[in-house]
Amino acid sequence: MMISLGLKFRTSKLRDRHWLILYGLILASWMILFGLHVSAADLNGIRTYGFDYFLEICAIGPEQSSFLIVFGMWTAMAAAMMLPGFVPALGTYEGFLESGIGSQSGFLQLVGGYLGAWIAFSFAAASLQFVLQWGSADLLSSDGAYREFWLAALFAVAGAYQFLPLKNNCLDKCRHPFAVFFEHWGGERWNAMFIGFRLGLYCVGCCWALMTLALAGGVVSVAWMGIGTLLMTIEKFDRVGRLISKPLGIALLAVAFKIATMGA
Repeated sequence: MMISLGLKFRTSKLRDRHWLILYGLILASWMILFGLHVSAADLNGIRTYGFDYFLEICAIGPEQSSFLIVFGMWTAMAAAMMLPGFVPALGTYEGFLESGIGSQSGFLQLVGGYLGAWIAFSFAAASLQFVLQWGSADLLSSDGAYREFWLAALFAVAGAYQFLPLKNNCLDKCRHPFAVFFEHWGGERWNAMFIGFRLGLYCVGCCWALMTLALAGGVVSVAWMGIGTLLMTIEKFDRVGRLISKPLGIALLAVAFKIATMGA
């Protein structure tokens, strides 16, 4: 079925079942991450010692968990951080629903395909975490955080990647998902899932370097998740995103330089 060139991006009224499922997934991901890290004793500590104590407990290293738990944390983190930035693509598909060429099951397939790409990334990130933790390179400290030199390198890579054409090309696909739908839409079964997976790969391509900064303080840092979610969601907006992308790269490079010169 051909897609009308006149189909416009439409913002959903956020009242249909598929939207409720989406935001339920986002909320559940945040709740899982918070619940895994904060006990009743931790809540008492937060009340007693304040925000610094909160930051300290909101990180967990691989020495404290099995691979499956760390992989699960990465997956929950990816869902919590990346699903908000997928709303423009889902809004595009909402237009298909209103035109009668999409379905609610297709909407959920789109979400599933997108998450599939990030689950693959999460598996790779969890595997890398364990290799660095227990390998001979001695890149990580016992709590799962990078040692100073490698931490500077991590920020430098993330900063430099902001200026590369690959980053910008992938980001453009995220900012203009309609072009991906128009190119790959068809009547085949699971077509929406494949499009979602393709969009997920573009999203991984533009955000993987920023996501790996979660390793800076351990496998999962709730503080970084909040900041990272905000930055990566704003980057996906066309006008505002273009204004912050390169300044963000400069800021990350400045952090890398600061860390590298701290011990000098």
